[in-house]
Amino acid sequence: MNPIILLYTTVPSKEVALQIARSLLEKKLIACANIPAITSMYQWKDAIENSDEFVLLAKSTSELKEQLIKELKNLHPYETPAIFLYQPMLKIISSIG
Repeated sequence: MNPIILLYTTVPSKEVALQIARSLLEKKLIACANIPAITSMYQWKDAIENSDEFVLLAKSTSELKEQLIKELKNLHPYETPAIFLYQPMLKIISSIG
């Protein structure tokens, strides 16, 4: 079984998140995506910034990790996107309840 991974990145708008998610889905690089609204605070070019953003959470497999990162970097509008991949601890999660 190929391990599941969870992708986390932020984007400037819901429209961008939907476009990226649709493209990744069409290319079969992700199985599904969630897109919640957030408020972000961060340091950028010597200033503390505050902005409304959207998170793109997507589920994929470790087998597709390199292709997924490459495609996301190509689609992402930010100069320096934050892209995180996590491998859930499924044995622990599945034992709850």
